[in-house]
Amino acid sequence: MSELKFDETKIPENFSKTLVAKNFTFAAAHVNKIGRVILDAVSRCLGSIKDIDKKQAVVFKGLDNTFLAAAVVKYHKNEDDPDNLASGN
Repeated sequence: MSELKFDETKIPENFSKTLVAKNFTFAAAHVNKIGRVILDAVSRCLGSIKDIDKKQAVVFKGLDNTFLAAAVVKYHKNEDDPDNLASGN
């Protein structure tokens, strides 16, 4: 899987164009703020539902139910102290 910085993708520009087409005025320069708010919200959500025994995920789908993106949290044991559950990440 490749990794891109949000600001280096076409997402801000495309998002802005879509909003303009729906009669919203929203500059592409401000779209990264939305991305950061979403990232913060998803991180907080995953932090509140994390589970040592299983992966947890937030999945984003389009209106037609197509996969767009996902964020996953999974517990990894600390190899140096495997009996201490609080020391994992």
